[in-house]
Amino acid sequence: LPEERRNRMAELLTADFYRTEELRRLYQREFPGADPKDLNPFVLKDLGFRTYTDYAVSTRYPNAADYFRHFLADRDVVDMTQQNRRYAGLSSYSSELNDLKSQREIVEFLPLQYISLRRLQSIGVDAGALTDYCAAVHAFTRSGRYFTVASLRGEGFAHPLDDLGFDDWFYGSLLAEDPERFSYCRMGGTRLFRRDGGRVLLADFLCRLVEAKGRMEIYDLQETLEQRYGIAIPVHKLTAAAQG
Repeated sequence: LPEERRNRMAELLTADFYRTEELRRLYQREFPGADPKDLNPFVLKDLGFRTYTDYAVSTRYPNAADYFRHFLADRDVVDMTQQNRRYAGLSSYSSELNDLKSQREIVEFLPLQYISLRRLQSIGVDAGALTDYCAAVHAFTRSGRYFTVASLRGEGFAHPLDDLGFDDWFYGSLLAEDPERFSYCRMGGTRLFRRDGGRVLLADFLCRLVEAKGRMEIYDLQETLEQRYGIAIPVHKLTAAAQG
């Protein structure tokens, strides 16, 4: 780039991460009519960035994976509800996020909001306690059984971690990272689990509920799902699932 443009871009690029389209918009905003291809990998390297398929990361990090790991784990609480779309579709980001969750280094306590193990340890909760919660749920349930965190509590399940006061999503996140003992799918604003593997199928789950009662009207079924399992599903979707 001409020195004037190079210096101006160096002033503007203060973040550690940019999508390629963000860089191009910023460049064209500052220099109307400029060719966005001016920001090629050689220019961006000179400006202190490593380039990838459709994003760039500051050379302060050895690689993109290292940046994503620091971004997700360096803070006590990370709220991605506003930023998730920015990182959507980036395999390196997804890989680091899934790895951190599986290693219990972060826990999703609400959708797209994460708390670090370091923060949990500061209030007396270590990784062993998180694993123990899963073991306790496994011991409490039967093989092949469907359940939610809400239904477990309704049946009398209790654990010391309940005293933390987190939303059900936190406890479901612990179970979701134990795939050898639990499979699950998201539905109706929560997670429906099944013990000891096997696909989680709404039609199969509904069939078991109805069979247990002998007969059930669709509105009674909807009420049972909401009150017992914390699953909110419109009647028309329940009807379609039952027929399927």
